[in-house]
Amino acid sequence: MGKTNFMNLIDCEDNLPLTLELRKKIDVVCVGDSITGYNNWERSSWIETYPEFLAPELDKREKKMVVANCGMAGELSDDGPMRVGRFLKMFPNSNYFVIGYGANDLGDYRSVNTVSKEIIEHLDEMVDMVLERGKKPILLNVPNINSRGLTPLEVYRFNEKRKTHNKNLAEYCVGKKVGLVDICSKLKDEHFVDNLHPNNIGAVIIARAVANSID
Repeated sequence: MGKTNFMNLIDCEDNLPLTLELRKKIDVVCVGDSITGYNNWERSSWIETYPEFLAPELDKREKKMVVANCGMAGELSDDGPMRVGRFLKMFPNSNYFVIGYGANDLGDYRSVNTVSKEIIEHLDEMVDMVLERGKKPILLNVPNINSRGLTPLEVYRFNEKRKTHNKNLAEYCVGKKVGLVDICSKLKDEHFVDNLHPNNIGAVIIARAVANSID
């Protein structure tokens, strides 16, 4: 594992009998799609994602916490409740669940309001699960698409979907009194390695924003 304050889910699964003590030390669990992590990919294909930079950012703020990256590439929001339920059991002493879903869902052909409603329903289920365990949920909104290589019309269509969904999500979080980290407004084209995934600089930007939302 290398770092004493960070763990990828794949490390925990590969060494499950040996890591019970470590799993009990996890403070922050990061759940989501490939913007969060690549625990279902070969290591050689991984892009460093924000959870890998979160513990150092917390350290800078004198918040000594151990972070678990439980992101899964390609997942949709309806995968989330099962994942969150599993990780609540796996990391019983955790205090925070950072949850980021929606980027893959928004590729759906249906109307954005229909898809956004479904995403938020799934997020609400996850939030309730976390709250019932006495832990704090923190949600991430969906970043805009990287416009490089796309036509202006394509960029408009992709980002209008994100704008609509993120507005709906912000309204949900206000009503639910749940923390929301606005990563969309912080990430620019130069912060992406491709059209969807933040590069290292983008991942650090997300990590800093998340760290600022943790008490």
